[in-house]
Amino acid sequence: MVLAVTRHRFVCLIVLTVFWINAVYNFVLQEVTGDQMASIELGVRLLSQFVLAVTGLCLLRSRTDIIILSVFTVFTLYGTCVVNEHSVLTWVDGVRTYFGFLFVIPIFRYLYNDPVMRPRFIHSMERALFLFLWLQVPCIVFQYARHVNLDYVGGSLGWMMSGVISNLIYLISFYLMLRRWDYGKSYFANLMANWILVFLLFPTFLNETKISFVYMLLYFVLLIPIDAKYIKRLIWTAPLALVMLLGAGFLYTKVVGDNSGVDSQAAVEVYVMGDDSTLYLMEHILENDSEEVMQKDFARGLKFFITPAIMDRQPSAWPWGYGLGQYKVGDGAKKSKFAQRYFWLLQGTIIQAHVTWLEAGLIGLGMYVLYWLSVFRVFRRRLSRNLQLQWMLGFMVLIFSVYNAPFFVIPFIIIFLFLVYISSRWGEMPPYRYIKLLGSRPIRFSMSDDEESRAPEAATDR
Repeated sequence: MVLAVTRHRFVCLIVLTVFWINAVYNFVLQEVTGDQMASIELGVRLLSQFVLAVTGLCLLRSRTDIIILSVFTVFTLYGTCVVNEHSVLTWVDGVRTYFGFLFVIPIFRYLYNDPVMRPRFIHSMERALFLFLWLQVPCIVFQYARHVNLDYVGGSLGWMMSGVISNLIYLISFYLMLRRWDYGKSYFANLMANWILVFLLFPTFLNETKISFVYMLLYFVLLIPIDAKYIKRLIWTAPLALVMLLGAGFLYTKVVGDNSGVDSQAAVEVYVMGDDSTLYLMEHILENDSEEVMQKDFARGLKFFITPAIMDRQPSAWPWGYGLGQYKVGDGAKKSKFAQRYFWLLQGTIIQAHVTWLEAGLIGLGMYVLYWLSVFRVFRRRLSRNLQLQWMLGFMVLIFSVYNAPFFVIPFIIIFLFLVYISSRWGEMPPYRYIKLLGSRPIRFSMSDDEESRAPEAATDR
């Protein structure tokens, strides 16, 4: 029994150590040195990926996890090394990017399946999430005051992570709000009792992350309990959501300096789909097979629009892609003819579905869809799901697939898959424990302070 507990704590410590190192080191190095420190970033990322892979392999027990790993390995290895004739080293270099998908769930499955240690594991993760959420306030305020370029306002994750950190802030706040939710109180009473979680959304408006408006809408709409009275409650809460969106829009325009990117349909269309001149430029480069390196971030819609023409150049690319390790992955990509030829397409914003499509083809996209259906346990009946959390996570998967690629960021994939895993096991979750940030007493941010609400917490502390 002692050995089992020791092993459980050790694995939990590994996950939290990997998470915290990757969650803070970039901010410290970049703000102290004024440089992105690419060599250190690569070294930390390689070591973290290796630790997650070894730990996940050692804990691999579930038939589902074994099938996911086996199918992914067989298809991507064949597509990379046989169809596209790349080296095994290129495949290894590319497969590292997907380690989060392959090995994080087996680790969480081991930690969660021990009913004795489960409460400790859940509380440790929730405490890490709450600390991480608070940490973003000083980090983002500092970056906003120091940098003119709002892309550098990425919180503790560092520069160029503004979109990822906004995703995490909304997701963590939403999850903790669900855990603290008192179904004996009204919607507005719960928001007032947990106002600090709403306040902690504020840093997302100090960076230029337009998608935050979508997250805010989902946040307040999906906090409504999903039951027979959902539509009625939605109508009552619609004015609040509208007020919050208008307030967020006002704050955003004050931060960014103008409102052209918020309320202009034409600006939104250019942001998503690009303009005609950019399309003609992209088509010119493709038709003339130019390898000119252009420091330009093409619109997301244009990248999807031009990709079928690139796939047509190599018929086998439609089912198999161009092989792993081609899309801005380590030194292997620098030696890849594909990466050299289409560098103008690969630079800038990385999009999850676009990466998968180029590297693994339609088979890869199919595996991507099946992966999410599997981890959400879509085909399993009579599960104790939290529908609010699953809908939130599901919408985010859809958004990420066509907007950015946060699943390649280690702290994000750890948090996201933790929430996905427990979302279909909600009835087995231990009671929520208020987080102790300092000292031995829990810090509670609430408008009410009655003795009755303190009694359960005092019992827990004892």
